[in-house]
Amino acid sequence: MKIGVVADKTRFRKPLLPVVISVLSLISILISSGSAAELTVFAAAGARPAIDELGRIFEKKSGTKIKTDYGGGGEMLSKMLIAKSGDTYIAPEQRFMMTAKDKGVVEPETIRAVAYMVPVLDGNKFYKKIIGWADIVLATGTVFANGTIEKIARVRPIEEIIFYGVTVSAIAELLKLKRVCFYPK
Repeated sequence: MKIGVVADKTRFRKPLLPVVISVLSLISILISSGSAAELTVFAAAGARPAIDELGRIFEKKSGTKIKTDYGGGGEMLSKMLIAKSGDTYIAPEQRFMMTAKDKGVVEPETIRAVAYMVPVLDGNKFYKKIIGWADIVLATGTVFANGTIEKIARVRPIEEIIFYGVTVSAIAELLKLKRVCFYPK
């Protein structure tokens, strides 16, 4: 049985809890699929730390060796197609899994979307990307107190930002800025 697992939208540099959840789900799928001497997993590289750790746990509990190969989603799919082998494909995005299904690399009934992840970016390091990408920028009034408003205003006009919190109430009134208050009384 060839198993497909989609950890959709894995675009991050560090392993996150959703990846661990997806791999735990993978292990439960593997356990229920029967025993084998060795299982081969082709997986997106971003999930490596979690898969390696949980693979060791699975090997210890089941006695089944986990052989893993990591790379980009398309690269791993190509390897499975060329090798005509592999037990589990962990795709980073739904589109790779649909290609795997169409090419017969995975059995459609085994495909499971086990995690939907979004990027978690360091605001200090990636503020230009975050502010430029966002449809709505919601900022606490603290940005005026700590001076980060200058960085933000270089990327997005201050008039487009929605501010919240008590700290910004007087400033927003004086500068006629958009403001919301979650606790008005």
